[in-house]
Amino acid sequence: MSLSNLMMSAALRGGRTAATAIFMVVSFLDPVDAQLPVSGRPVPKLESLDQEMLDFMSAPGRTIGAGVLGVSRGGRVIFLRAYGRLRNNDSLPETALFRIASVTKPVTAAAIQQLVADGTLGTAGLARRVFNLNGNSGVLAVMPGSMGVGDARFDQITIGHLLNHSAGWDRNPQPIANPWIQDYPITRVRDAGIAMNQPANLPNRRQLMNWALGFPLDFAPGAASYQHLVPVPDSKPPTATLQSGMPGAGWTYSNFGYLVLGEVLDTAAPGGYLGYVGANILSPSNWVPSTDWRLAATPQAQLDPREPGYVSRLVGSSVYDYADPIDQVPLPYGGYHLETMMAHGGLIASAQAMLRFGNLYSVGYTTTGVGAMQVNSIGSPITSDSPMAPDASHTGALPGTSSILRQIGAGPGREDDVVIYIAFNERDESEVNDDWAFAASNSVLNRLNSVPLDGWPSATCDGYWVDLGQENSNVGHGGYNSTFHGFQTSINRAGEGSYLRLKPGSQAWAGHITKRLVIDAPEGVVTLGRNP
Repeated sequence: MSLSNLMMSAALRGGRTAATAIFMVVSFLDPVDAQLPVSGRPVPKLESLDQEMLDFMSAPGRTIGAGVLGVSRGGRVIFLRAYGRLRNNDSLPETALFRIASVTKPVTAAAIQQLVADGTLGTAGLARRVFNLNGNSGVLAVMPGSMGVGDARFDQITIGHLLNHSAGWDRNPQPIANPWIQDYPITRVRDAGIAMNQPANLPNRRQLMNWALGFPLDFAPGAASYQHLVPVPDSKPPTATLQSGMPGAGWTYSNFGYLVLGEVLDTAAPGGYLGYVGANILSPSNWVPSTDWRLAATPQAQLDPREPGYVSRLVGSSVYDYADPIDQVPLPYGGYHLETMMAHGGLIASAQAMLRFGNLYSVGYTTTGVGAMQVNSIGSPITSDSPMAPDASHTGALPGTSSILRQIGAGPGREDDVVIYIAFNERDESEVNDDWAFAASNSVLNRLNSVPLDGWPSATCDGYWVDLGQENSNVGHGGYNSTFHGFQTSINRAGEGSYLRLKPGSQAWAGHITKRLVIDAPEGVVTLGRNP
């Protein structure tokens, strides 16, 4: 949107109704609930979801201090609320950014699917070989360490295998001597650095990938099935039992495979991984501003001002410390290295960004093909020919993070499709291993299933909220209860592709708008111009 010397003296109205601001004051008998402020535009028709979230966050065994819930229906965000506080003790805004952990994977998959559609990977598409070995025209040059290439089958791995978690790596423990127990490069960053004799610097993703290629695969790429070892709990010494496995999502989940997909994008995609995602997937053209997502930062001091603190009782060896004695740190702040995890778990994003993504791209895994032609639908665009799945989700979990993006498709028409996004700043660390975000989404979905067809709200809740009047660029996070102050300030602080929701009021303003923005006044009359 580009307007010169914009003058608006007429009233702006948006939405189906114009109303004055509604303020909701809630009190609870539970002392934990009383400590958790609730932020976001009130939604009277779905107010039970607030209590559902507060009850869940403070249930026995949980003291979750920050969470966000977003719900869209038919592509419109109808519920966007935050619970808890930021690190500076401000109320958490519904525009908060959270580490999304493995919910990053559908984003990476969508970028790969788009790269294939662009033709950038050539006519082979998802069947293109990943590693350039033995004259197979693979995408990535391989420079393994002194151990050499650890498996002759690396030249068979395709991009489709990586999407499908069927490239040959299994996150579940393989023979116990396998150095890739649980397939987490994040737990091996220091080991890779030591092996490469560079204790002054953490290895980058490409170096880590090359180091990992010195070890053998767990199964043949694209195999129909295989036998793998599962450790027997509490056995001393550790023992294992054989279990049948089938490559593909849910069986041979592999974080490392998605790290490699990130390297494919960094190598082949214009702008690399972050540039391509920002231009094509989480993009202003899809109404996702750059201010609503980015690469996560590991150190606590580098968290975004809109990020809550992350809570974990677990400690581990710092990835930054190579000299004995190794520092022990809280796992969210150096026990793993988020920057290395970029393509498989290293992004932060807002709920509104993830809801937008969830209305455009599939988050579920559907495998087709065999052998070298094995591919997956994850990340594919949602269209009338490929509608949203009836119930598909992708969860994310790291120490200090539990997240889920869930899609509830209602058939060929999209007006009844529902998308749910939840993120918490803590995960279950008990032996029960309950997935908190997934469990919370079940509670939310049960509530939504009881909403009658004529009981769904129509008001929009996402975007950045603006109080007109005095300009102040140092306050607010753009939330409904934490607004931007001043129209020019809101333009400056909002990224291209943002929605600006003006609260009722007036302001004298004349200037230029050179960003792609949606500007509306959903709650009442706004007067904006030289002489309001």
